[in-house]
Order: sequence, then C-alpha cells, then structure tokens
Amino acid sequence: MNEQLYQYVMNKYPEMQEQQWQAESTALGAEDVFSEPTYQEQFQGQMFDTVLYYPTDDQSDIELYPFEVFKGEALIALGYMNKNNQHIIYVQTETS
Repeated sequence: MNEQLYQYVMNKYPEMQEQQWQAESTALGAEDVFSEPTYQEQFQGQMFDTVLYYPTDDQSDIELYPFEVFKGEALIALGYMNKNNQHIIYVQTETS
C-alpha cells in the first residue's frame, strides 16, 4: 500500500493499526473509479489500473477499503471507501 495512503488511514483510524491487508487489482473506467461527478468528468473516457485493499480480518466493525488509482506507472489518485462513501485524499490534477 502506498506509504502516504497507509499513514493517512492509520492516523484517521488508529484501531486499524494491527490489521493485515489483502489487495485486489483491476482495470476500470473513470465512471467506475470515481463517485464524484467532477472527477468522472475530468477523467472521462480514460481507463485506470486500480488496487483495492481490504482487511483480512472480517471481524472488524469498520468497513474501510483504501485504494490506489494508476494510469500506467503514474499515480492518479489515493483514497478510501467506507460504507457508501468515497473519500479522495489525493488526485493528480492533470494527466497526459
């Protein structure tokens, strides 16, 4: 997991400090990656490689799913989802 993303999540959710994470990768379009219309429009028509992390301990009361978004080698966004909300903590403002 990206170091900045990990630190952000652990600072916000310290109870997740001991959690082990599993990763799942897939390619998705902007409309599937971003829930906010502003980002959907900004990246319209683009495909991204995404990495979703989820806790291996399903006994946790916290629903927390950090994610990374890449276009090739370039990091495009970092964020996390909890329940039905998506939180973007970093997004690249321009892509080529």
